[in-house]
Amino acid sequence: MTMADLHASFAHRSCPQTSRYISDQITFAQAKQRLVENCQPWLGEENQRLALAITLNGSNELIGEVMFKYINKTSLVGEIGYRLKKEVI
Repeated sequence: MTMADLHASFAHRSCPQTSRYISDQITFAQAKQRLVENCQPWLGEENQRLALAITLNGSNELIGEVMFKYINKTSLVGEIGYRLKKEVI
């Protein structure tokens, strides 16, 4: 993901349908801060998110994201999640 994905990321993060089971809807400023965090190099630390863009084949259009984070790195316990924009679901 890059900062160029900000508007698309905000669109699916602020949609009640795509955020229902993941998190509360967020503001544009919060979406920007989350994207800044997601653009940082992943070090594999506990609770640090590895967020990857989901795009249409042959396109750079962001249609969602997939996320991984270690909950307990010593035990190799992690969490995987995804979010897709409303038109894709």
